[in-house]
Amino acid sequence: NRPGIRGIEKPSFRYSFIGWNGRRPPLDDPRVRRALTLAIDRDEILRAFRGGHGRSAIGPVPPGHWAFAERVRPLPNDPQRARRLLEEAGLRGATGETRRDPAGRALSFQLLVPAGNDQSRDLAQRIQADLAAVGAEIRIRPVDFGALVQIITGPERDFDAVLLALDADPRLDLRALFHSDALDGPFQVAGYRDAGVDSLLDAIETTPDRAAARTAWVELQRVLNR
Repeated sequence: NRPGIRGIEKPSFRYSFIGWNGRRPPLDDPRVRRALTLAIDRDEILRAFRGGHGRSAIGPVPPGHWAFAERVRPLPNDPQRARRLLEEAGLRGATGETRRDPAGRALSFQLLVPAGNDQSRDLAQRIQADLAAVGAEIRIRPVDFGALVQIITGPERDFDAVLLALDADPRLDLRALFHSDALDGPFQVAGYRDAGVDSLLDAIETTPDRAAARTAWVELQRVLNR
C-alpha cells in the first residue's frame, strides 16, 4: 500500500494442473481420476497460494475467451463423493489407511514437480494432504525441469502424475493435448482418449462459423470437466 501506486488486476491465460497418466492403471479409470479431482480443495488452494485471486478451472480454455463455457461449473471439493467413486473402482481401505485394489496394490502415485520451485513443492504438499484424506498416497519427486520434460514427453512416459503450470494458447489448438490421434505426440502428456472428444475436436476444426463452433467448444469443456 504505497501512496500513488494503484494495483490493477488483469485476467491471465496461465493455469496450473495435474496431468494424471491415463496410460497406466488405476489412472486409466475415469472414476479414479474424477475422485482425485474431487478430493482436492482447489478453492482453498487459491486462497492459500493466490490470495483468493483466480478461479478453479474447467479446462484449458481461459475465462474471457470467446469459446469459454461460462455456465459449466468446475467439479467441487467433495471428499465423500471421491471415496464413493474409489470404492466403485474397487479401491478399498479403512479410514486413515491407503486404499488397495483387489490384488493388494496400493493407491499410491509419484507426483513429479519442477525442482527448485518452492511454490510447486508447497502446492504439491497441500495436494498430498488432501488426497491422503481419501486414502490415496502421493510421493512427491522434484525433478530438474529439462529432465521432467523428457520424462513426460518421451516415448516411455514412465510417470504417474506431473504438476505443471502453462499459458493457454489463445488459438486454442487442443488437438495435440486431447485427440487420440496425438497419443504418441509430445503434448499428449496424460494419454487422454475419448471418442466423443475426438469428434468434437474434429468438428471444431472443420466449422468456420464461430457461433456454430462455440456449441462444440462448450460441449467439449463439459465433457473434459466431468
